[in-house]
Amino acid sequence: MARQAGANRLHRSRSARGHAVPDARERSCSRRSKHSMKTRTNLHLSYLILRPCVLWLILAGELCSAGLGAAKPGEVRAFHGRIELPTYPWLPAVPHPYFRGTDGRNIYPYPMLDNLSRTKELRTYRTVVLENEYLRVTFLPELGGKVYEVLDKTTGKPMFYVNHVVKPGLIGQCGAWVSGGIEWNTGPAGHTVSCQQPVDVQVLGPAPDGSRSVAVGETERIYRTKWTVVVTLRPGRSFLEETIRIYNPTETVR
Repeated sequence: MARQAGANRLHRSRSARGHAVPDARERSCSRRSKHSMKTRTNLHLSYLILRPCVLWLILAGELCSAGLGAAKPGEVRAFHGRIELPTYPWLPAVPHPYFRGTDGRNIYPYPMLDNLSRTKELRTYRTVVLENEYLRVTFLPELGGKVYEVLDKTTGKPMFYVNHVVKPGLIGQCGAWVSGGIEWNTGPAGHTVSCQQPVDVQVLGPAPDGSRSVAVGETERIYRTKWTVVVTLRPGRSFLEETIRIYNPTETVR
């Protein structure tokens, strides 16, 4: 009874000073309110953290839907694009070509591309691309029409060495030559006069079976012969077909 009376006096004293004494129900509601505020704060922080990731995923999906994704099964795509590569350029050639080199090499009327720069710069090159569900084949028309890369899409790895820097050495018939890829050589010797120069590249098709092709070629000026390489990619196939033709427009055996 004395404890009860003391508790009542304490309760009345605090009430008289303006301090409300919460009962058990009010204390429970207060704890739930604090827990709810913490939950909302945690959710807000999670939203701020996850929002950039969600936006990145949405952007990636939009890029894929814009044509950067994989080709559909049974489909072959052919399109033009661009690629940036660090490049050590070859400087303008001497305009007077050699009639015949001291080593017996005959490249007339092509000039030598032997004035190489030691300063690297970023250059943009045109590309022509063939793609199906297994392979993506990239051509560089400005570098002899070479096959720059064949990407195996099932493994994500290239089929052969890809040179990510255009840094020529004095190896080609006209001097400058860059390693990597598949190059097309005609004429008197390998690493021919046009291996580092622009050539004609044209997209063909689609054929009745859905295949697409890229034709690479030019008329070289030493013997005036014309060469053409047609690279074909078929739907559902993981290999390339090459058809090579050389034309002699003269009556002289070359």
